[in-house]
Amino acid sequence: MKKEPKSEQKNDSNFRDAYSVLQRHAETLRNRAEPNIDDLLTLVSESVEAYEVCRTRIDAVEKALEQALTAVKKPDAKSSEEKLPE
Repeated sequence: MKKEPKSEQKNDSNFRDAYSVLQRHAETLRNRAEPNIDDLLTLVSESVEAYEVCRTRIDAVEKALEQALTAVKKPDAKSSEEKLPE
């Protein structure tokens, strides 16, 4: 099994933690009959922070995927020169 670099593990952990915050806050708001106005600012502030962490990580993964797919679509000049003669 391939080990991820520590920075990747940290990013994944941060993403999971932030996503967990968003899920927990959504569940809290869904299950309340009446919103607790005193907790609302905290919920919103924490949710915005968590969203930013998630968005940043998703953007980074999308960029990496685009780069990987672009590399696959554009083989380098060497590989096309290395074709076997017919």
